Amino acid sequence: MELHLTLFKYFAGFVKKQALRNILANPGYSQRPGYAEVAADILNAPDTAVIDRISNYVFSMNEKYVSDHIRNNKDIILYVEYGALSYNPVIRLGVKQKLAVYVAYPCSIANNDNLNETLLMAETFEILTGILDRMEADQSDLGFCGNTRLINFPSEIFPIEESLFYGHSGWMAIFDYEKTNLI
Repeated sequence: MELHLTLFKYFAGFVKKQALRNILANPGYSQRPGYAEVAADILNAPDTAVIDRISNYVFSMNEKYVSDHIRNNKDIILYVEYGALSYNPVIRLGVKQKLAVYVAYPCSIANNDNLNETLLMAETFEILTGILDRMEADQSDLGFCGNTRLINFPSEIFPIEESLFYGHSGWMAIFDYEKTNLI
């Protein structure tokens, strides 16, 4: 679905190229049609929105994939989960996708005290709200022409509970992405 490719590419723009090379490393024999072209688009995109503190990226709703990649993560990760989709063919912004954007860090013995937790929560909150701010600004600047709303505010922001998220904590924002389905 073009909607998900658009979102995958957009959020990849916040991630360093080396991290993207690591996740776009599927061997050629197992690539779906278009894989190489989309990967090239992502890797050749300008680095204007990269947040250096993000070292990994997951865009998925596949529990096994998410579990494997987040459990093995060693630094701050950007995880985008897509959920329910609504479709209304008679209104301008008739496709609405529920999104949850997580910015999380692994909890460990090295950062297991109240001050370290507070500092890491502040850092991940700053990164998450920076992404949300950028999304709002990009709605006007990227030629969406009223056909797309990257984000509808207010966004709900929740703390991530370590015991419920593969030993990671941080913040998660939930919001709707809207796109036109009218031509």
